[in-house]
Amino acid sequence: MSLAFLFKKGWHTATIRNQEKVWIAEQKHEEEEQRIRDLQKQVEEERQLQELQGVTTKREDRVDWMYEGAMQVRAETDAKEADEYLLGKTFKGKQVRAATALLGGLSEMHGNESKDRRALGDKV
Repeated sequence: MSLAFLFKKGWHTATIRNQEKVWIAEQKHEEEEQRIRDLQKQVEEERQLQELQGVTTKREDRVDWMYEGAMQVRAETDAKEADEYLLGKTFKGKQVRAATALLGGLSEMHGNESKDRRALGDKV
């Protein structure tokens, strides 16, 4: 039986079209590897230049500015109000509601619902 029909198949590895596809893919792969080597060399040169100039910075300090600002101040004041509420200081109106919301109803889980109502001005 002859195997000549294999050359007519599109997937056969010995056909010139498939060999050309493999050669082109190998060339693209080699170009990509060369590009990666060049980029790595460039990065290494920049790193050496920065070390010589003493311009290196800490990476941890780069994102700290995002966590500073209004949200941090608000969290500090909310925590302060919650501490004062837990210590038993008297609050009126919005401050009490904010403190109970911040605590997430923690006092209700501990059976202090009547104390919370009295603080809000409701009679038990």
